Amino acid sequence: MPKEKQSEFYNFLLTHQKRKRASVIQIQSLCGKLNLTCQMVKGRRTFLSTLIDSISNMPNRSDKVILSAEFHADLLWWISFMQFFNGTVKFVDTKKVTSLQTDASVLGGAGYYNGDFYYVNWAIDFPAVKNEHINIKEAAAVILSVLRWGHLWTNKSVIVLTDNMTTKCVLNK
Repeated sequence: MPKEKQSEFYNFLLTHQKRKRASVIQIQSLCGKLNLTCQMVKGRRTFLSTLIDSISNMPNRSDKVILSAEFHADLLWWISFMQFFNGTVKFVDTKKVTSLQTDASVLGGAGYYNGDFYYVNWAIDFPAVKNEHINIKEAAAVILSVLRWGHLWTNKSVIVLTDNMTTKCVLNK
């Protein structure tokens, strides 16, 4: 991305920062420009979904949308990112980690990675989680795995094997 385009794009983002509402057309224009940047920078689409969701149910392109706190938070991420993005992308050769496995039950949760494992008893180790829905417990097992082994995953793609569709959907989103 040439310097001139970077500057133009950054200023375009700033014009949306203080808005309390915007038309569907304005948000579509913003999303289009951000989508172009997503093609150049891996992993940035995460910070585009809230913007797209804000207009997904709007029937008319001239309708106005009240911009949520989440919308502004994602926009602020883009503004911060553009201050450091120099217009070039370095692709890192990544290794896949295929051995992370997690599971949870009513009584406890567990994780296995590269020959190491943990087990927690919700009632003893995490009483705040003890009475939560199984989907929360399944997600907690993944979070505990990240806390335990996350430092080993720098510059790697991590495949999480879970039997819970809600956890899978959250991770994929």
